[in-house]
Amino acid sequence: MRIPMFNMRNIMSSLRFPAAVILTAVLLFSCSGGGEDEAENKQDIESQTAEIGHQAAQTIKEPMENAQDTVDRENERMREYEKRLNE
Repeated sequence: MRIPMFNMRNIMSSLRFPAAVILTAVLLFSCSGGGEDEAENKQDIESQTAEIGHQAAQTIKEPMENAQDTVDRENERMREYEKRLNE
């Protein structure tokens, strides 16, 4: 039986679109705002950048964590199988 392997290329290619959307949002937020006070505008940009950064980190970490969970479950299943085989 062949155990499926997770290809990092597939995981990373699935993250390109969300990353492009996040970068576009950052650019739009940073370029908008006509006559706002400079300090207020800077604070808004920083808070939006922090929120988008958090979302980006979650977007990247979630598939990797799911893949690792799947690998861990498969390894546990194989250990159980080998244990039963050796009994």
